[in-house]
Formats: sequence, structure tokens, C-alpha cells
Amino acid sequence: MDQRPGRLILEGGTSETLSPPLPETSADLERLAASIQRAVQQETHGGIRNLQVTVTAKEILLFGCCTTYYLKQLAQHAAMSFAGRNEVINLIEVR
Repeated sequence: MDQRPGRLILEGGTSETLSPPLPETSADLERLAASIQRAVQQETHGGIRNLQVTVTAKEILLFGCCTTYYLKQLAQHAAMSFAGRNEVINLIEVR
């Protein structure tokens, strides 16, 4: 059995890399939210107005508004790179 951290051996001998869980301390969650916000702004070239990112121990929530579904999708993709196996809830409004 593979004892390295971050690896899961599945039945049948295949392995899968596990993503680390989101941090649990409030300071770490705030730092992660700020990092996600910067990544979203960079990926969308500032196209999300009133962007707010909230991170809990189990999910990442995106709030704001934009002009196209493409920008909303780019924002979600940027946030997903931080989420691992946790859920990204994209509440960005397209107007």
C-alpha cells in the first residue's frame, strides 16, 4: 500500500491524487479568499464588478456581477483551481 500523503489507492490497484482540504482557521480562510479574489480578477481582467469571495471549510462562494456568461465561467474556473475536491458555488449574476 502506498503510504505517501495525498495518495489514495483504489480497489484494483489504481491510485488517485487527493487535493488538500480547505484550511480551517479563519485567518487562513481569509488569506485563501484574498488569493482567490486576486486570481479571479486577473483571469477575468477585472470583468467581475463587486466581486466578493467567501470561503468556508467546505466551499468557496463567488458573488458579484458581470456582462457575459463567459466571464462568469472564467471566474469559476479560476476559483476551482483553489478548491480541490471542495465545492465552488458561483453566485455571480450576469446582467
